[in-house]
Amino acid sequence: LLRWLTDLASALRADGWWDRFQGDAAGQRIVEALRLREGAAHELDALDGDGPAKPESPGSGRRWSPGDFRAWVRETLESGSFQPASDGDPQVVVLPMAQLLGRPFAAVVAPGCDEMNLPSSPEPAGNWSEAQRQLLGLPGREAMAQAALAVWGHLLAQGPLHLLWRTEHQGEGVAPAPWVQRLLGEPGADKAVDPRIVRSQAVTLAQAPMPVAADLLPQALSASAYQDLRDCPYRFFALRQLRLQSADEIEAEPDKRDLGNWLHAVLKAFHEARARGDGQDDRTRLDGLAQTEAVARGLSVEGGEVGEAGAGFLPYMAAWPALRDGYLAWLAAYEAGGPCFERAEVSLTRSIGPWRLIGQLDRIDRQGSPEGPLPLVIDYKTEPRQTTLDRVKQPLEDTQIAFYAALLGEETVRGGYLSITDSRVTQGRDPATRWVEQPELGVAREHLLAGIAQDLGRIAAGHGLPALGEGRVCEFCAARGLCRKDFRT
Repeated sequence: LLRWLTDLASALRADGWWDRFQGDAAGQRIVEALRLREGAAHELDALDGDGPAKPESPGSGRRWSPGDFRAWVRETLESGSFQPASDGDPQVVVLPMAQLLGRPFAAVVAPGCDEMNLPSSPEPAGNWSEAQRQLLGLPGREAMAQAALAVWGHLLAQGPLHLLWRTEHQGEGVAPAPWVQRLLGEPGADKAVDPRIVRSQAVTLAQAPMPVAADLLPQALSASAYQDLRDCPYRFFALRQLRLQSADEIEAEPDKRDLGNWLHAVLKAFHEARARGDGQDDRTRLDGLAQTEAVARGLSVEGGEVGEAGAGFLPYMAAWPALRDGYLAWLAAYEAGGPCFERAEVSLTRSIGPWRLIGQLDRIDRQGSPEGPLPLVIDYKTEPRQTTLDRVKQPLEDTQIAFYAALLGEETVRGGYLSITDSRVTQGRDPATRWVEQPELGVAREHLLAGIAQDLGRIAAGHGLPALGEGRVCEFCAARGLCRKDFRT
């Protein structure tokens, strides 16, 4: 730690910040708190440096990483305080009304004197009844009302007094506080002239943003990132170039994403175990792996019971028999046509000019053909069946499977989406598991590669990134507040 502090002091001197700190009271307080003056850091030698490496134990008996030092600096500065020197009495004092008693002021400004913020009978805190408050020795509603009235009387006895209140809140009318209304009803009570100046301001809608960020192009591009660029260049700019992301919330219950991740893991383990020939029948193997993966992900417990944390997974477990049987029925017919499993969860990269395409393919199969084994790219989908069918209607707009085919790099390739649903959802009109192939995959792949090279080249050349999203693209967009779509011309 002593070496870190010495180097920090040297860096501050080299950059000119040391002299600035010496001429500033707050800067001097920082220097003192961090023991940056000559010899001041040696008092830390007395601290024990043995034991676990904690930032709050800054002895010299161990090595400190940059993260340790930053944490210690942060905690040291946060634990201190700085109060500028005051010249005489303060000119303005901000206090809650309850602290006005016994304090004389030359003048008082009381904002918020409306019925919402200044009720004549304050609402007691907590959920206790009046009898419970008496047993606990807490003031009741009547005592609180009397105390508030006493403060109000003291407020009126001050010198020049300005009472302010608003007339509306979020579009709803707001009346003055009851005590203010009583004052207004007294003879000779007149409202003061509003000192605010009314101005007319012409409404000007925000212009659509057009950022240029040639120097922020990511070196690696995924299928979802390029889909963002296709959907809306501004979304690509905000989420992929600036890397702005909404904070993930901790979900208490499993959702559709958890189902998808669980199913992907189950099918990967199933086909890998099947290829090894473990001697089990497919149904038993799938059931065992489904339970094992559910336990590993905290969605179930040993013995097949669903734990408290995985109660929200019960609907998915109830649908599992239909998912399993539908998948096995499809698999039998599929393999009868010749394809066979090769790999699952395959991470691939491919270069295109100065950029790299990256992605993880759910599954790659092989099928015999006159030209030799033909690769078949499969992407699992647990989304609504119609959503999957819509993906292949316009081959040149199907980004994901064309992107994965491009990653594979082979000249001839088949690919599509394997829609896996609960058979009850299709109500017998459609198989629970259905193969949805992209028939124009070769054409879609070539157009995609040309489009990627052209789009990234234009961005690198300094072309703008307008907000062009429409419809569903904007409904669930994390960058909508940035593009000001709702407030622009």
